[in-house]
Amino acid sequence: MHGTGAAEDDEAFEDEDAPPPTGWRRWVPSPAAAATVAAVVLVIGFAAASTYMVLQHRDATRQQRHEAEYVAGAKRGVVSMISLDFTKAKADVQRVIDTSTGPFRDDFQRRANDFIAVVEQSKAITEGTVNAAAVESVGDDSAVVLVAATSRVTNSPPGKEEPPKIWRLRVTVADEGGKYKMSKVEYVP
Repeated sequence: MHGTGAAEDDEAFEDEDAPPPTGWRRWVPSPAAAATVAAVVLVIGFAAASTYMVLQHRDATRQQRHEAEYVAGAKRGVVSMISLDFTKAKADVQRVIDTSTGPFRDDFQRRANDFIAVVEQSKAITEGTVNAAAVESVGDDSAVVLVAATSRVTNSPPGKEEPPKIWRLRVTVADEGGKYKMSKVEYVP
């Protein structure tokens, strides 16, 4: 038995020194094949990067458009709130109610008659303009918009002209099915 094992060891040693079978050649790519593979990898990489950039641009554009709608809703609401005419106070108050929602609208509706009385007694006509507006923050279905506006009394008697009133407001705007309405208005000092 002892002799049989030595013969097997000699055969194993001889097998290691033998050249590999002819079917097992190491494959080395040609320079042209390597260049082709590298070009394909680069094209795929550039295509992936381009797709990513296009998707990012689309999302950024959509976000900007959405923010612009919130800003437009805030501007519309503020102008309706600071542009009042004593001769059509009820319609002006209704316009404020129509451009608002939530707690702000509820509170404004409760005080509408008092507000109409004050506007009619003032005998004033004010014209409001928004000087600047920008989004402070955006939530799922609302945004906070900072608004700087000015209102001027346009029917002051000569010699009693009032200086314009400056408004700095933080307006929460809610998206109600594509209609952007004020839901909260805060004065910013």
